[in-house]
Amino acid sequence: MAITFDSLVKDVLEFPPAVAIFEDMVPGISTNPILKMVSGMPLSTAVKLPQSGFTPEMVEELKERFAAMEQ
Repeated sequence: MAITFDSLVKDVLEFPPAVAIFEDMVPGISTNPILKMVSGMPLSTAVKLPQSGFTPEMVEELKERFAAMEQ
């Protein structure tokens, strides 16, 4: 299965290259308990929540990095 910016959070967290991107941008995020609450959401939705810690600029960078991973 291909992991994209619109994949579910739970699927993203099972894909080590995606976890590495997360950890590079926000160290410790992949083990944050709040991820259980958003595990059924698309990543593109979850990172826009205020609790995510992602700024709009970070969301754009994450989108670009996931797009590069798809190629």
